[in-house]
Amino acid sequence: MRVTYLPVLAVLRELYLQPRDMRRFREYIQTMTGGTDDVVLPIGLANPMAREHALSRVDELIALDADASGAAAARDAEVRLRDVPGPEIKASIVLVDDVGGGWTNRYTTEAMARFPSRGALKRPFATALVWTSESPSAVFARAQPWLAGAALQRARERIHDLGDDPPYPRAFAALYGDAAAEQLGYEPLGLSPRAGFGVALADELDRKRDAIEVLLGKRVDDAPHQAVPRRPTRSR
Repeated sequence: MRVTYLPVLAVLRELYLQPRDMRRFREYIQTMTGGTDDVVLPIGLANPMAREHALSRVDELIALDADASGAAAARDAEVRLRDVPGPEIKASIVLVDDVGGGWTNRYTTEAMARFPSRGALKRPFATALVWTSESPSAVFARAQPWLAGAALQRARERIHDLGDDPPYPRAFAALYGDAAAEQLGYEPLGLSPRAGFGVALADELDRKRDAIEVLLGKRVDDAPHQAVPRRPTRSR
């Protein structure tokens, strides 16, 4: 599988330098689609009408040389995925505005990026999200478990009780926890923030499986079927 890096931070910076009017929005649409009926640049999750705080965050990312880090990660991924069949993946770092205005709900936006629609899956993009509410820093991305002991066991049992294919609101609540579920009017399940991801991470670390071997279909006989949220909606 080929993995390349497609930089978009400079494109967003040029967009945010323009006055906040309809001309900026039209430029955003033109840039995203390239005048076609589809997406050619993965900036659909960016807020085209963001205020000055978004420009400041983009400048911070550029100063950190985030695109160089993204390109290095893409090269590393291409080496690791060299034996995995599939189309080319174009990776990008995109700034998402979860501060100024009602354009983005953080949870639904992240869910849409993690579990894209069938139409989005036909596109070659893989987007790493950076949030305007957080100051960017250069750190390793290796996830560490945050649930353990009795808390982990309670979350695991609660999620297991949902079955293999729960409806989207329940799957969303399981993954993101009660606070996120209540924001969207979903029934809480008695779970802490990102409990579902915490359970999944702990279980995979316990199994000690190699992710590339899983993608190649090796040693997956012991893997239970995992429910995946379907058709997440976007909140603006």
